[in-house]
Amino acid sequence: MVYRNLNNNEVLFVEGLLKETVEWEKYIQQLKTAKVIDLNVKYCLRFLLQEYNYNDIGTFGSNMLQKQVMDIDNVPVLISLDLDRNGNLYELDVWKADFSDISINILEAKL
Repeated sequence: MVYRNLNNNEVLFVEGLLKETVEWEKYIQQLKTAKVIDLNVKYCLRFLLQEYNYNDIGTFGSNMLQKQVMDIDNVPVLISLDLDRNGNLYELDVWKADFSDISINILEAKL
């Protein structure tokens, strides 16, 4: 399992999503120290938090928010930010409604 830091575009993208939530300050604090694992699907990341010593706790709790953008071919791309069972950052999940490859750069999409 390869842990890595978020790149600048990923940080800005996730921060933009988080600022729409009630407890955004808590989650941005977690984001600052988080490591991530790429989930082998474009743009999908699992957050590993410092308070858990970057262990993958692996337990989905709930969906915090969802957004939708249109891909170049007018097929919806769904963006989901999820929490674990303890209410901490868990996953950024991105998928296209027809499961085809995503053509647009999600990190630069206007949400």
